Amino acid sequence: MLFIRNIFLSLSLFFLFTVAFTQVTNLNQIVTQMPETSVETYEALIEKYTSDFEHLSDNRRAYELQKVITLAEKAADPKVQIYFYMLAGAMYYGERSFNKSDSIYEATLKQALEEQLYPEAGLICIKLGNLNQSVHKSSQALKFYQQALQYFEKLHKNAFILRIRYLVGDLYYKVKDYTNCIANLQEIVRSSPDSLNKRGYISTFNTIGLAYSDMRNYAKAIQFFEKSMQAARTYKDTVWIGIAARGIGNSYKMEGNYTKALLFYFQDLDIAIYRKFWDEALTVSLSIAEVYEYTKQSDLAQTYYEKAIEFQKNVHNSELNYTFHKQLARYYQKTGRHELATQSLFWADSLSKLLFDQSQIIREIRLKSSFELEKKESEYRLLLAESRERQQQIIFVTVISALILTSLLLTYIVREKIRTNKLLHSQKMDLEYKNEELAAVSEELSASNEELQASNETQLILMDNLHQRNQEIEFLNKDLERQVQARTAELEATVSNLTQQNQDIQQFTYIVSHNLRAPVARILGLLHLIETDKDEDTTSPDHELVELLHKAAHDMDITISDLTSILSIKNNVDQYKEKIDTARLVSYTVDLFNDQIENTHAKIDSTIEVPEIVTIRSYMESILYHLISNALKYRSPERIPWVSIHISATEAENVLSVEDNGIGFDLADAELYKIFGLYQRLHTHVKGKGYGLFLVKTQVEVLHGWVVVKSKENVGSRFEIHLPK
Repeated sequence: MLFIRNIFLSLSLFFLFTVAFTQVTNLNQIVTQMPETSVETYEALIEKYTSDFEHLSDNRRAYELQKVITLAEKAADPKVQIYFYMLAGAMYYGERSFNKSDSIYEATLKQALEEQLYPEAGLICIKLGNLNQSVHKSSQALKFYQQALQYFEKLHKNAFILRIRYLVGDLYYKVKDYTNCIANLQEIVRSSPDSLNKRGYISTFNTIGLAYSDMRNYAKAIQFFEKSMQAARTYKDTVWIGIAARGIGNSYKMEGNYTKALLFYFQDLDIAIYRKFWDEALTVSLSIAEVYEYTKQSDLAQTYYEKAIEFQKNVHNSELNYTFHKQLARYYQKTGRHELATQSLFWADSLSKLLFDQSQIIREIRLKSSFELEKKESEYRLLLAESRERQQQIIFVTVISALILTSLLLTYIVREKIRTNKLLHSQKMDLEYKNEELAAVSEELSASNEELQASNETQLILMDNLHQRNQEIEFLNKDLERQVQARTAELEATVSNLTQQNQDIQQFTYIVSHNLRAPVARILGLLHLIETDKDEDTTSPDHELVELLHKAAHDMDITISDLTSILSIKNNVDQYKEKIDTARLVSYTVDLFNDQIENTHAKIDSTIEVPEIVTIRSYMESILYHLISNALKYRSPERIPWVSIHISATEAENVLSVEDNGIGFDLADAELYKIFGLYQRLHTHVKGKGYGLFLVKTQVEVLHGWVVVKSKENVGSRFEIHLPK
């Protein structure tokens, strides 16, 4: 019985020994049982671990990350060590700790090149390219992609070569280098469809189509969008069928083929509704409504704007909601529903400012959270190191005790067989001695357990601190919501004031048009009757007085008419814009001055670089008319008049300039109010009202443009009209 009891005690001690070594054994097994890594197995391995770690909580993720780094340090095989470091880099990338991820990847790339592990070096270069692309360092990303391409071309790894070409082509598209984008993606098109995954192959055709579309080569764009759709149908991928359909619809719309555009838009809309992709449904509904606007089918346009409003209720993308409210405001303004237009503009402006404010706050919170996370990681590593040291001490004591007890038990068993009952008393004394030692060991184990418990309490305190930080962030978010609500209230008050001011202007326009012009018209009528009844004596004082009254009333009528025209321009900002043939515009306007040109022997030159512009026809004719009129009116008597008309364009604006060699003026002495003010004139020796340039400035501002004046006295003047596209 005593023998069995001693055997049970020995087994218990060995069980403690086994438990103490469990963690180290598991770590070693992960290293030693790591599958033979290669280019073929790398992707599945890294993606599996990365996916697992990215869904863990912050503390758990930090622990797993430290475990990966520990495994990397313990690995004996350089290749296995490199893959563990690559996994650590991927985990830092998942946490958006880009600087740490970059440092690990750079160091691992250097190690891979020293070990001449070129497949692994190529994979690291791909990861570095992706990392730099994420932080908008396009040139650095391209450098790493090209470096990876060199390694895999030497190794003849066609699958990786095509994958890198896809990444390079996509990068070139994002930086708008469409020629290089198409060149790289065409290499994939010429290869086997099985060289990439299904969606990668479909996306290749789609990206080429987008590049040609941005280059305005819509025929080519449609060709590649159709190939993308064909591949999507082959693989039964309805999502990409819808994406390709929208690309084809956009291309046909840009070509002006609205019938075909609608066919593909409807196809995309059906898929989006079926899959409940409300962002896509909203986008394509806006495109359909816009096409119906172009084709002047107002009822159908209204129908799809109403559908867009319904889809928008399920959309939480702030940027897409901003685009929706902007387009809806333009539509309401065009159709005369100014109150709804004002509401949509209000929401668009609110979203624009909200996006900006949110990005600022999120940036600050991320910086603060990153600092706190690094601090927590440092504290955790320190605690982990102390815990490991204590565990090693416990393991050492346990092992020594177990070895001593085992040795004594073996001696006791041998002596028991030889001496039997003669040494029974001595064995009891030995057993008591061993029990005392065991009690001492138990006390040491108890003390160690208390230390471990204290360590666990420290970790709980750290978790409480993290919870407190999360509550602070939640408070910041609520404070942000309160600020947004306050700002919204301010904007609503501003909109109300602007609406009231607009109503006051409209009331003033009505008073000028009806209440003032009617009495002036009656005065002119009475004067006409007086002139009719008077005798033919034109030298009488009464006749002269009547003439002066007639002139004063006529001048007042013209002044009221001018004011009414100006107010009408400012109140009718939603006039229909259309494509205007710039050559015909210039020719038509110049013909209006044929008599004046012939009498003054003036020379009119025109340079037209833009065949068409989209604007309000009546405003452009009026602007050009008054600029030419001023150029001829304020000509120099010392030389033959010369007027140059130039129409050009940049990516963002159209520019109309009218230059002359007239009397000019000194800009240093002239005030802008004198140049563009109503009834203001710089030169009084020439007959005029000071109305033309004021009207030009008013109409340009309604078109959201601005006027630039350049002039030199006795040399000439140049007026530039800048109109956004």
